[in-house]
Amino acid sequence: MAKTPDSMLEAIRRYQSKHDEIRFRVPSGQKEQIQEQAKKRGFSSLSAYLKHLVDKDMHNA
Repeated sequence: MAKTPDSMLEAIRRYQSKHDEIRFRVPSGQKEQIQEQAKKRGFSSLSAYLKHLVDKDMHNA
């Protein structure tokens, strides 16, 4: 396996330093259902869909 160039590792570190990571668990099979819903709603990724839902909830609170 090829070694990742130092410049790429540094770029990854810079990206990660600008973002927080949130993890949560759902029952087996529910992830696929959420992904399908995100796709139906036109989101490019599960993450984009979840961020949209959180933002919407926070602005309506």
